[in-house]
Amino acid sequence: MTQAESVLWSLLRRSRLGTRFRRQEPIGRFVVDFVSLSRRLVIELDGQGHYEGLGEYDVVRDQFLEARGFRVLHVENRVVFVQPDDLLDEIRRLVEDLEAMPTPGWA
Repeated sequence: MTQAESVLWSLLRRSRLGTRFRRQEPIGRFVVDFVSLSRRLVIELDGQGHYEGLGEYDVVRDQFLEARGFRVLHVENRVVFVQPDDLLDEIRRLVEDLEAMPTPGWA
């Protein structure tokens, strides 16, 4: 795990967000950074290479996930270090907004 992934994983595990997150979870042919399967929420950390926009791989992955009912939240690595409380608030809002759904067997 990168340092940002390690910090976010620690935040997600300690926070009471009302859902369980998994890390480095395969969904189809992609491996996502973090996912709440019950809320269908994927969190992708984006390093410096992503600051100028998403690459083709990211767009294809996001389209694949969204077509299967997932919501994808992209977070710049620096936000994990500079605004962790704001990030957790945003994740908490998304978790509350997304209705709990049964986990399909193929996820």
